[in-house]
Amino acid sequence: PPPSSGARPGAALLSGSTATTARARRRDVARKFTVRPAGEDPLALPRVELPSLRDLVMDDPRPPSRGQTCGREGCDEIVGAPYAGQPALSRGYCPRCRHPFDFTPRLSPGDLLGDQYRVVGCVGYGGLGWVYLAEDTQLDDQPVAIKGLINNEDEAALRTAVEERRYLTVLDHPGIVRIINYVTQPDPRDGALTGYIVMEFVDGMTLAQIKDHIADAVRPYDGPRLYEHILAYGCLVLRAVGYLHGEKLLYCDLKPSNVMHHEDRVKVIDLGAVRRLGQRDGGPPVITEAFAAPEVLARGASALTERHDLFGVGRTLEELSESATRQAQRPPGLGAESYRRVLARATAADPERRVGAA
Repeated sequence: PPPSSGARPGAALLSGSTATTARARRRDVARKFTVRPAGEDPLALPRVELPSLRDLVMDDPRPPSRGQTCGREGCDEIVGAPYAGQPALSRGYCPRCRHPFDFTPRLSPGDLLGDQYRVVGCVGYGGLGWVYLAEDTQLDDQPVAIKGLINNEDEAALRTAVEERRYLTVLDHPGIVRIINYVTQPDPRDGALTGYIVMEFVDGMTLAQIKDHIADAVRPYDGPRLYEHILAYGCLVLRAVGYLHGEKLLYCDLKPSNVMHHEDRVKVIDLGAVRRLGQRDGGPPVITEAFAAPEVLARGASALTERHDLFGVGRTLEELSESATRQAQRPPGLGAESYRRVLARATAADPERRVGAA
């Protein structure tokens, strides 16, 4: 079956103003962080600090600006996307199959999940679900992340959420987000039980936000150590990806928005796309077209190997490097010749010419 793109086939429906608004919000959130210079170690990263986690809470949670694929099996129609100058829709019906969709958050500030987790508010959404900041009332109000589905009517997303919970439960690596609990809560709209994954709260900036900092020459990404930092991101992400491969798992959707710079470390987040190595069932893979290997775009799940993940790592580093070339004082190109060769090999169109192991 054809792959399921995280970018979604309906991305062409987005107006320039909608994309600009999304970038503006990403930059606004990034400005709330303080980024301090790195230590002397070659793999040391700048330290990202946030004065208050509540600064991340969205005042007015909106549905995904790009829309989402219809949740009914076999239907790939984009629902909820802005069109012809109209804003994105929060709820409605698929125009093709009439399957319902509802992107509004199920949880509100003050809600208590499992008699333990008090919701503070929405902090964003991933490819499949809303992410909430909450406090563990049984552990001195320690912050946790609560992840639920954006669209409870999405059958494919429900299946993916079950897969994510299963994989997160067994993984143990400092570079991969950790699951804490799983709770259910009646939906306030219809009373149906809705499942939520409780995870460690990883406060920080995604590499998509770091990319903006690099493009805008924000300190310390305007100095001579910039390419050291980019290489450090690559090495740390490869450790996490290599761990997954050692567990016979593929990440499948490696991209800047799925990697978090947390304090002076890196965490890979959003494991909803993880699949077993060699898995052919479970529907089409969840990928993002701009970061997917050509063979996977052409043949889908049958072409998924470790080389697809490494292609995503290479494309992620390319994105960061290309942002650096927009700094006026920097010459064109990606940096040192040896670095360019590494990226060229990681992103080679022919998988046999690509790097084979993390």
